[in-house]
This record gives sequence, C-alpha cells and structure tokens, in this order.
Amino acid sequence: MEAVLSDVDQPAGGYLGTPAAGRLTDNVNGDYPDAFFMQSPNEEGVGRTRETQSVEVTLHHDFSERLRSRAVLAYTTTERDDQSIVGFLGEDERTLSRLQVGNVSDSDAYQVYVDLAGEFTTGAVHHEFSAGAEYFDSTFNNLQTRYNVSPIDLYDPVYNAVLLPENQTRNLSSELETETVGVFIQDKMTLAERFHLIAGTRYAEIESGNTGSKDSQSDWPTMFGVVWDASDSVSLFANRSESFVPRSGTTANMRAFPPESSVQYEAGAKFGLLQTYLTGTVSLFRVEKPDVLTPDLDNPGFAVPLGEVMTEGLEVSVSGNLLPNWSVFASYAYMTSDVESNDPGLDGNDLRYAPKNTVSLASGYQLSSGPLHGLVITGSIQYAGERFLDAANTLEAPSFTRVDVGLTYPVSEQIEVSLVGKNVTDAEIYSGYGANNVDINPPATVMGGLRVSF
Repeated sequence: MEAVLSDVDQPAGGYLGTPAAGRLTDNVNGDYPDAFFMQSPNEEGVGRTRETQSVEVTLHHDFSERLRSRAVLAYTTTERDDQSIVGFLGEDERTLSRLQVGNVSDSDAYQVYVDLAGEFTTGAVHHEFSAGAEYFDSTFNNLQTRYNVSPIDLYDPVYNAVLLPENQTRNLSSELETETVGVFIQDKMTLAERFHLIAGTRYAEIESGNTGSKDSQSDWPTMFGVVWDASDSVSLFANRSESFVPRSGTTANMRAFPPESSVQYEAGAKFGLLQTYLTGTVSLFRVEKPDVLTPDLDNPGFAVPLGEVMTEGLEVSVSGNLLPNWSVFASYAYMTSDVESNDPGLDGNDLRYAPKNTVSLASGYQLSSGPLHGLVITGSIQYAGERFLDAANTLEAPSFTRVDVGLTYPVSEQIEVSLVGKNVTDAEIYSGYGANNVDINPPATVMGGLRVSF
C-alpha cells in the first residue's frame, strides 16, 4: 500500500509566461529585465494552493509458477485554488494589458485494475499471455472567473491589481465526468526457437462530458508484432499498435474533448555489446494522430483542435553497465513532424515543441568501498535542437544543452540524503506556446533531499 499527501502553497501564483519580444525576439525598447514577473504576490487575485491525497493498494497472488494475478485499487482527491495573471503585449512593445484568471476546483478519481498472466504450451507453440480489465471514474468540478486588471510597464512595472465586479468578464462553473471501462488480452507466441509473434487487443468504452451532456465512444485498438532472434546478441523486430485513451482538458466553453486515437509503426534491431554488458536499440518509427490539440492563445489554460499530426524518425540508444557499479545511457533521435489542418495558417507546419534532433547522455557511479561506501554520483547531458513554440510556427526557440549532476548517500538502511544540481551551466531554455506566453525554464538550481523508509 502507498499513500501520498501533497500540499503546495505558491503565494506568487502560477507562471503563465512572459512576452517573447525583449527576451527571445527583438523589442524596439531593448531587452527587459530577467527578474520581470507578470504579477506580484501582493496583488489581489494572485496565489496558488493545491492539496492532493492519494492511496493505492496492490495485491499479488501466484497460483503457480506459470500463473499469477495482480489487482490495483487507487483513489485520488485534489482541491485547487489557482489565481494567476496573464499579459498581452501592446503595439508599443512595453505596455502589457493583463487578465486575471481564477480556477477553484476539486476532483475525485477512482481506478480498479486486475490482470492474469501466465504461460502454457500448445503443441510446438509456447504462449506467454496476459489478460485483464480496468475501470476508471473521475469527477472534476471547476469555477472559473476572469477579471481585467491594471496594465503594467514591461520595463518599469507597478503592481496594483484589484478585482472589481464591473471588470469581471467570466464566471463559469462546470462539472466534467469521465468514465472508462476496458478489457484486454495479449499473447506472445514462440513459434520456433528464435521466432516470436505478439498479438493483442483491448476493448475500451469511454464516456466523458458535462453532467447531463456526456458523449460515449468505444473502440477495439489492436497490437501486432514480430521478433526474430537472428543470433544470441541480435534481434530484429517490427510492430504496429493502436491506442484509444481519454483526454484531459476542455475548450474555453468547458466542453470535454473526445478520446484520442493514434497508430504507431516501428521496426528495428536490438543488439548486445561488450559481451552483453551493454544493450542497444536502433529503430524507425511513424506515429499518426488524427485529432491533436493545441493551447488556445485567446483563452489561457484551454485547448483547441489543431488537426492531424504525423511524426516519423529514427532512434538509437545504448544502455548498460561498463562496470558492475558504473551504469551508462546514451541516445539520439531524429524526428520530423507534419500538421494537416483546415486552417491554412497551420497546414503543413511542424508540431510545436518538437525538435528535429535530440541527444541524451547519462551516467551513474556507486562507490563500492571506503568511508563513503554506497555514495552514488550521477550526471546527465541533454541537448535539443531548434523548435517552434507555437502552432503557427512564428516563434522559434534556440537549441540548448542542459547539464544535471547529483549525489545520493545512504546514511542507513532507512535514511537516504541527496544533493542535486539542475541546469548547472545556467543554460537558457525556452518553452511556452505563444508570443505572450514564453516560459523561461529555471536557471542553475541546487536542491537537497531526505528520504526516510519505514
């Protein structure tokens, strides 16, 4: 059993981004200060609190060496009060008109999952199977308000927002419900010593929407794959898989979106290196999603349909242990994306925040002797190429290289301490989704941690 209690209090409210002009792109007034923030915790209508409680119980039972079962029961409840301010840059590129956005919500989610897994033989075919069922039910109640508040100067801000009734532009309450029922079965068949066939399907019925106006859809997504062990250290594979899952988020009118479906194709090879101390994978992939969402620029916090998105590319990765106490990981991915939309301004564009080139390197070393026996030293490097931040492909973020380091030391069997440095080279990393909503990731940060087990 696992129980988690989380209580978050952010007096400064949520960070909804800052203007691109003067930071990521040119501004006729020059660059604005790095310390600029859209709001002040001293302003009315600013602050964020969130309290989450969850409990999960997992039961395992082995009927025999060839048959086992698992059941998972989970419940999560969340209460949130989010009051933040978003800004819109004026033609003078220094005056920000501001909109206060408030969301007061509570949610409850229940999940039940059971499966049965095992293996058996029919003639010359060996089977490894799993079958099960799942149920998910969630309710989300939300009250959203909006107020026009005082503008500020990007270069000399004076924070004095007040929520006046005559400036309220929105007061909308809603209750969204999502219910999912599913059953699945999958079988891995070994037809010969080195040839495997994998097949599976899942029936899912998803009902979602506002109370009294819910939409129900169902589907049978499938998965097929084949694996050939060419040798003891090389395997070739190919597969096709479908998905059908519920989506979070709503339109600005608080209407739920239909489930998301997708199809993925993948083919490649897995291999062993250095007497299988390292394992590697090379694969080609293609993913097709017929109805992708994108952030609503006019209504922060909501989404709108983008269109059909196709991504394809190449992935190469290597992982394993160079020594018993030295682990390594390296990967490279090349990916292209294409959007098909009824909007001429979006059709043919790249998917937002989808760099063509990404590289990841990570390593961990554990001291096996001496006074600091058990100390784990970790480090990682992540590179991402240029990428668009908006669906219209008008705002491009530069490439970045991020370096993280860490130390973890077991004081005893029950106590572990850690020290982590994130983005230690202070790289400028941008995300976001529009010219008024550029998110500048945190600079170099050091965090300490304490973990107690009992």
